[in-house]
Amino acid sequence: MRVASDAYRFLIPLFSIVAALSAFAGWYRVTGLLAVLFVFVLSFFRDPERRIPAGSALIVSPADGKVVRIAAATGELPVQISTFLSVFDVHINRAPIAGRVQKIEYRKGRFRAAFDDSASVENEQSIVDLENGGGRIRVVLIAGLIARRIVS
Repeated sequence: MRVASDAYRFLIPLFSIVAALSAFAGWYRVTGLLAVLFVFVLSFFRDPERRIPAGSALIVSPADGKVVRIAAATGELPVQISTFLSVFDVHINRAPIAGRVQKIEYRKGRFRAAFDDSASVENEQSIVDLENGGGRIRVVLIAGLIARRIVS
């Protein structure tokens, strides 16, 4: 299983240092709890291989998760598809089309729970505009209460 490189800054201190020290001290319950936390963090940052279908006109889902809204959007893009990622979903997002990045915009914000309706407006966001010969797509990544970082 592949793991995102950002995971190591959490995994190495968590398991190698803290768990080793707690095991050495005889705190086996703490060691067990840290081992469970280690597996959770490893699972959170997993980066599975994807088989992407061929075709220049195809749009694929950029994220694992549950589609929670499909709505007509206001402004320049005609459709908005919102996908909620639980802590058990893969948090590596991919480009929905092959194309060129036209713009990346970062918006500082809060870290409300994702199920809160105001989170889609108030939370930290990274907005990526992609374009190819077939059109333009905007991908908006929104941080939440637990997943508090967006790395493009």
